[in-house]
Amino acid sequence: MGRKAANADSARTNALSVQSEADSRRQSVEGVNLDEELVNMTTYQQAFNASARVIQAAKDMYDVLVGML
Repeated sequence: MGRKAANADSARTNALSVQSEADSRRQSVEGVNLDEELVNMTTYQQAFNASARVIQAAKDMYDVLVGML
């Protein structure tokens, strides 16, 4: 019984190793790293928000200038 348990544990360890290697190879072939893509998406979102604030500030300044005339 102990030998069967040890063999099962060894087989599980080997299967996890194969799974990890397969995932690694799949990601390298896909060329998409989800963590990197999330960082890029967050960066672009913050840049978009900053641009929107700049445009809003320019609009507000224009409205004030037109109001002075």
